[in-house]
Amino acid sequence: MRFLDHLVKEGRAEQHSFNGYPNRYTVPAGNFVPFIIDGPPVEDLGPNKGFNTRVTIHRDKLLTLPANHVLTIDVWDQS
Repeated sequence: MRFLDHLVKEGRAEQHSFNGYPNRYTVPAGNFVPFIIDGPPVEDLGPNKGFNTRVTIHRDKLLTLPANHVLTIDVWDQS
């Protein structure tokens, strides 16, 4: 997801793997939750906007996370 790459460039997240899948990131909840709480950013869908992308957002759980709680994010493609 592009917004995660931007967070890495800003020093607000770390990328740990990127040579194939999954791409693994760690990021404090306070830096991640605002981007994902209402679904993935539309600009991140890129050429896949027309594909059936399945995303489940558990808003109630995300909103309870302390801002400094570190999340591990694994990003996979659908191929």
